[in-house]
Amino acid sequence: MSNVLVFGCVHSPFIKDGYIDFLNDTRKKFKCDTFVNLGDEMDNHSISNWDPEPDSKGANEEFDNGLKKLKPLYKLFPKSLICLSNHSSRPYRQAAKVRLNSRYLRSYKEFMKAPRGWRWKDKHIINNVIYQHGDNYSGNTPHMQAAIDNRMSTVQAHCHTVAGVQYIAGPNDRIFGMSTGCGADTKSYAFRYGIKNRKKAVLACGVVIDGRYAFVIPMELGSKIKYL
Repeated sequence: MSNVLVFGCVHSPFIKDGYIDFLNDTRKKFKCDTFVNLGDEMDNHSISNWDPEPDSKGANEEFDNGLKKLKPLYKLFPKSLICLSNHSSRPYRQAAKVRLNSRYLRSYKEFMKAPRGWRWKDKHIINNVIYQHGDNYSGNTPHMQAAIDNRMSTVQAHCHTVAGVQYIAGPNDRIFGMSTGCGADTKSYAFRYGIKNRKKAVLACGVVIDGRYAFVIPMELGSKIKYL
């Protein structure tokens, strides 16, 4: 059994200041020994299908800054399980448009210059809990719908404005769904598309203990934020 620290959607280079320190503090507090990154570790704003912001950085500069911002994460978590996701996969989707297959492309580990201990899969299963990015879910409780569909406890990210845990039980079982919020600075230019959204991003991560208990841990944001 294990204590899993789980987080997602840091969207490097647009990582929220202090978020990696927050992850380290949470790791220590809960004595986590397993680490899952739910994806969108790179934003790849400049090579999106959508028009980039007029004042955005060029592809090379954004990529270099993204790698630089990921280095503290690599140092903190030299071994980590990563979920395939919609933003980090943008280079491959763009390549597919011109019919370049995997023989012509670098792996995630190669182009992100990630540690040897980083492993990418669509989904990871630990102690009968599924960890996935969740890009095919939305709404107020995407994690719960995912758990029902998977028929297993499920943890995901993707929906930046959702952070929470919900349990459901049947006659012979109990499962939970958890959304972990995000770790991105959503005031950066890459997130202007959501500037009019009524709901704002929740900066948080999650902890799963022995596959049975799930907790969302919100990031402390200082005295300017009201906690009602």
